[in-house]
Amino acid sequence: MSHTPQLDETSTDALSGAAREATSRRTIVRGAVWAAPVVAATIAAPLAAASTVPTDPQVDLATTVRRPTEAPDGAVSGGGTFNGNPMYKGYRDLTFVTTYRNNGPDTVPAGSVIGFGLAFAGYWDSLAVQENPASIPLTDLGIDTSATTKLEEDPNVSVNIKWWSQRVEKPLAPGEVFNLTYKAQLRDRPSNPSGVGFPKYGSLSLRSRSRIMVGSSGAVDSNAENNRDVSDRYFAIDNTASSRG
Repeated sequence: MSHTPQLDETSTDALSGAAREATSRRTIVRGAVWAAPVVAATIAAPLAAASTVPTDPQVDLATTVRRPTEAPDGAVSGGGTFNGNPMYKGYRDLTFVTTYRNNGPDTVPAGSVIGFGLAFAGYWDSLAVQENPASIPLTDLGIDTSATTKLEEDPNVSVNIKWWSQRVEKPLAPGEVFNLTYKAQLRDRPSNPSGVGFPKYGSLSLRSRSRIMVGSSGAVDSNAENNRDVSDRYFAIDNTASSRG
């Protein structure tokens, strides 16, 4: 005679309790696995915060510019000089070495703007970066001729400055310095010199110019006195009618 085991109420409760306990253990294990990233993220958060760039980086941007590196070739006053300064006549290329730097104390985020300028806007056809030894990534921002300066030969006369500007597409660390060599094309005397060529003067004196600004970087320049420069000495443009090609 077969005997089928009977499960009484006590046995059913025991199994149900065991099942609940097993389920509870599985739930805890699963919960522990999913909780681990939360703990890791909590630990990593202070590290990420510590490496964040300051909201308003404090910097001191500076620049230095020089007059042309080429030998003079002007036709007035000694065949190449004017008041002891080198004189040039177009058409010809002239090169200028310019230095830009961040004196710190913080890093300048990408977005600072550099510029190179020459007075007598009508005399300059083009500008190009001839040498970029540090391979600084730059974006051309175009030309602006709205700024003016006083004519050296006559302080009552204002002349336009031709500025070429570029955006620096990388951060500049504290103490970082880079040089650019620009090549500018000097025209001959403009065929219509009114307001541009100043025909009463046989030569025109000027100094090369440079600037560096925080641009869209979000940095704050603590010293605006040295983010613009002019060459320490003048050079001259031959402005005689014979300089026309």
